[in-house]
Amino acid sequence: MEDIITIDYDQEIVGGDEINPPFKYPFMVNARRCGASLVAPNVLLSAAHCAGFINHVKIGKHNLNDISEDYETFT
Repeated sequence: MEDIITIDYDQEIVGGDEINPPFKYPFMVNARRCGASLVAPNVLLSAAHCAGFINHVKIGKHNLNDISEDYETFT
């Protein structure tokens, strides 16, 4: 019998590097648990598995744990 692997979806990106300097990519969007890119004033590009799960997005957010950051939220 094969070992069962469980996935913790609350984890951060594995092996990723923090963007330096912060805010280098101003069109990156936090779309709940998915990242996305703003490609037009009202169009986001994200992975296909994110469809249907995005009801609001945060644009201009770098550190999700920093409540003092200035960002915009759109529904």
